[in-house]
Amino acid sequence: MVAEVLDLPRVGPDDDLFDLGGDSLHAARLARRLSMTLHEVFETPTVAGLASGGGRRAGVLPIRAAGGLAPLFCLPPAGGLAWCYTPLRDHLGPDRPVYGLQLAGAEPGQDVAGLAATLAERIRAIRPTGPYHLLGWSFGGYLAHAVAAELRATGQEVGLLAILDAHPHAAPEAVPDAALRLVPGLSHLDASTVDQMLATAAHHTRVAAAHTPAVFDGDLLVVNAADAVGRESWAPYVTGRIESHDVPCGHFEMFEPGPLATIGAAVEAALGRTPQ
Repeated sequence: MVAEVLDLPRVGPDDDLFDLGGDSLHAARLARRLSMTLHEVFETPTVAGLASGGGRRAGVLPIRAAGGLAPLFCLPPAGGLAWCYTPLRDHLGPDRPVYGLQLAGAEPGQDVAGLAATLAERIRAIRPTGPYHLLGWSFGGYLAHAVAAELRATGQEVGLLAILDAHPHAAPEAVPDAALRLVPGLSHLDASTVDQMLATAAHHTRVAAAHTPAVFDGDLLVVNAADAVGRESWAPYVTGRIESHDVPCGHFEMFEPGPLATIGAAVEAALGRTPQ
């Protein structure tokens, strides 16, 4: 069925949907045909995982599980899905595992700190001790910073904290538009999936607006879009050095090939300077 949806002659049991050229539209078609949720497809993107109906770690997208270096953990944007980080792996060394953390529901009642504690537990389940490398775009930037502060507070080493175009106390994006634009082709998804993503994005936007970051004891890599506001706004919330890069694109264009190449180069260079 995966081969049919992707229009390929054959696929193997360990082949990954996204490695084979799949995108969110292919994932939506598979979800409908397999009677799975979109989140389940994103969390179990191999043929074997889909055939078993899931069974991987809940809330974890293994973008690249193999590799001997310390993994890069990518925190989800407002919609809760981490699939947007998939092309970033192509700009990192082949021995670097990459995991996307996902939030399947609106998690009512949880603020950024509560969500960060949940995500930190998932990260420790994959890698019990540091060094930890964390990256987040948009709302994921708030989460990455909060997870980093949580891990440092427990004595763990954070090698890299990278934030892509997220700024404390900046006005959040308009919820429906932001959520719609986070998933190209959203109109092809079933109504329940769309409703869930909109509810998740709305909740995360509200908690982001109310969030005051803790102080992270370490360095920070910040990549700003051309229309970014509050470029120095993280300074009160880190004790170390802030390395800042500007990318000539809008907020929702950061994962297009040109900007992503610049971002990937900055992240790979920063990872090369950290404990492995």
